[in-house]
Amino acid sequence: MNNIILLFVCLLLGMGLRTTRRLPENAHVALNAFIINISLPALIILQIHHVALQTQLLFSIAMPWLMFALGVGFFWTLRDPALLPSGVAPPRPAPMRVSNRAAPSHVPVAYHFCWPRRA
Repeated sequence: MNNIILLFVCLLLGMGLRTTRRLPENAHVALNAFIINISLPALIILQIHHVALQTQLLFSIAMPWLMFALGVGFFWTLRDPALLPSGVAPPRPAPMRVSNRAAPSHVPVAYHFCWPRRA
C-alpha cells in the first residue's frame, strides 16, 4: 500500500512541477538516465547479496537466453526458404540506396577521396 501512495505522490509532484514550469522541458530525460544508469544498478548491487540461489530462480535466469534462442531460430527459418511452408515467399532484402544526404558532414571527404577533380 505504501508503494501505491508513493507512486501517486510522485505523480502529483511531477504534475505540479510541470504546471509551475520550475524544471526545463527535457528534465525527464536527465531523470530517466539517472534512474536507469545509476539508481537501478545500485539497487541491484545492494540487493543481490540477499538473494539465495534456488531452483525456482532458474527459469527466471534462463528466460532471456531462451527468448534469444527462440528469436534466432525464428529469424533463421525466415532466412532459409526450404523451411518455410509451401506458397510463402521468403522476404527479400531491401535495396541499398546510396544518398549524399545520409551523412552531410562526410560528403566533402567522400568527394575528395572517391571522385577525381575536374580540370
